[in-house]
Amino acid sequence: MDLNLDPLHDGMAPGEMPCRWLVNVRECKDEWYYVGIIIMGMIQAVIMTACGLLLLRMTKKERVIGYIPWKWTSSTWAHIGFVLLGLQHLTLSLVFILNPRTAYWFRLFLQFAFFFISYNCTLPYLFSLVSSKFVIIWQRDYQEIVRRRTRRVLYTMPLIFSIFIILISLSGSFLDRGQPHTSEIIFRISMGVCMLGNGIAAWVCYVYGYRFSHILSRQLEDMNSHFMVSADNSDASSSPDERPRSPPPPEIKVPPGSKFLPGPSAAVYARPSPAAPRMARTLMEGKAVLRMMGVLNSLFVSVNITCLIIALLCLVFPVKMYTVPIFSKILFFFAFPNRIAFKTVVSVAMFIVERKRLQDREDLQTGRVTALERVCIQTNRYYELHCLQESIQLQETSTTKSPTANTHEVGEGFSTVSTEVVLEEEVSLFLPT
Repeated sequence: MDLNLDPLHDGMAPGEMPCRWLVNVRECKDEWYYVGIIIMGMIQAVIMTACGLLLLRMTKKERVIGYIPWKWTSSTWAHIGFVLLGLQHLTLSLVFILNPRTAYWFRLFLQFAFFFISYNCTLPYLFSLVSSKFVIIWQRDYQEIVRRRTRRVLYTMPLIFSIFIILISLSGSFLDRGQPHTSEIIFRISMGVCMLGNGIAAWVCYVYGYRFSHILSRQLEDMNSHFMVSADNSDASSSPDERPRSPPPPEIKVPPGSKFLPGPSAAVYARPSPAAPRMARTLMEGKAVLRMMGVLNSLFVSVNITCLIIALLCLVFPVKMYTVPIFSKILFFFAFPNRIAFKTVVSVAMFIVERKRLQDREDLQTGRVTALERVCIQTNRYYELHCLQESIQLQETSTTKSPTANTHEVGEGFSTVSTEVVLEEEVSLFLPT
């Protein structure tokens, strides 16, 4: 590449000019630092590529990947993404170290192809977060209609990063033509587009990943405490010395449109209560999946926000990001080699988990999805059951205030059995569906 076209050259000797590290790290000031950091990034890229290839090989034994990309699972896309990103980073690093004669636009395209590959391979995971399987009815943000709108927003991400790649390549082409001011304007616009894509990814991971898991975890805690209190009250109220068993209650109507809570009937009395270990296991599985989901998505949010901040700094300081030495080195450390650090850690973690899955002969991914779907169904049933119990209490209150003694006795019997029905339904929440 022709360094004389770089406006940072300005008649300086090749070893004294600031490094425009987005396209070049050779024949510039502090070359040793930039080359050393690139070599460190190459080691990470080799590890990530190896893990991706091993994961594809291990999963191919039990899953037919096929040749239809939209039928691949989010895990398969992640494994392919590890391989592609590793190869892309190795190619970019070799180009920077060997420094062949290439155009500015080609190096910028090779530099930022990372975002296009990374986000398109992560897109299936983002779609899984907004899946209709994980609807919770007591929060508007997680109902089906809102999730459908979010999916429409996610469909724009490939277009956003395609526009970003086109703009960044145009910026390099104007630099090749000796028009640095036009190149800088287009570069700023491209960084703004990149910020938009990173912002959407961070928002989805936060709202439908981290915050969703936090809300469900609190609901599970409430279910656990409410169930324990209700079970104690049920044992006390069903004692033969204190109160005789009342006749079966009339059928209670469930609110229309409910698909989680079946109507109570006399058949619930014949169902035995589940054992305590089964209830504890259901809660433990749900909490474990939600805890892992919260940690993973909090890391995704952190990485996307970091990329957003770096893009913002590049937009605001398109020249000072190279000319201020300490600022340039810190920004390069996070923006170039260590942008794949998180992906490398995730690839190693997925490789370890996949080895454990092969040893245990279990499909851990399917198990996690099933457990999370079961938690959503049970929490929805709990919410509707809570609303039903409140309506029963209102009926009890209105019946108790009646001046007729006979009506009061009937209402008391209805109250007793209705409470028992509700308690039996609470017990059934913890049965596997």
